[in-house]
Amino acid sequence: MIRLEHFEYVEENICFLNDTGRKIFITEFGNSMRTTIKHRKLNRQKSYRFLIRLECYKLIKHLIGDEDYKALKAWW
Repeated sequence: MIRLEHFEYVEENICFLNDTGRKIFITEFGNSMRTTIKHRKLNRQKSYRFLIRLECYKLIKHLIGDEDYKALKAWW
């Protein structure tokens, strides 16, 4: 979806997305965050956004010393 004309080149090896490219990226990123998968332990459909939130909660528990952090392993 993002094409060459959606980039602005600053230098030879540096480029940024222009406004149109940023809008396309944000739209598609939001769509992918709303994509759902069936969670094995919860036995429900959960979005990628929710899975990231669960990982953040696990990191917080690890940092305050409640439990060891065990990273999510993708099963899909």
